[in-house]
Amino acid sequence: MELVDGEPLSHRVRSAPLSANAVLSLAEPIADALDEAHGLGVVLYEALTAQLPFSGDTATAIIDQILHHEPAAFGRLNYDIPSWLEDIVRKLMAKSPEDSYQTARDLIIDVRTLRRELDSQTSALLGVPVVM
Repeated sequence: MELVDGEPLSHRVRSAPLSANAVLSLAEPIADALDEAHGLGVVLYEALTAQLPFSGDTATAIIDQILHHEPAAFGRLNYDIPSWLEDIVRKLMAKSPEDSYQTARDLIIDVRTLRRELDSQTSALLGVPVVM
């Protein structure tokens, strides 16, 4: 697993036992990166559907929604959202760190790959080469 800045976690861990403070200092950037990815997913979800992904009458109810439920499918809220975009947003908001983007680079790779595929499809439909 890489940190957001691209430094492999193994470079930060030595063979000697780590103190509690050292463990926390290693966990903090990982948690921050996952929080930022989740936050971006929430913002994109709201921007695309005009609704928050999780709601409730109290903070406890909202936290329960975040931890134990999935947000409504995009198709129920906005039929114009392509499935590939929903896949990216859902991966950003994944509950399990293993299911989410591990680095910002992984997100960029997915977005660029999908952009190339869309450009190719557009080019094929129009019969015109797309210049990148």
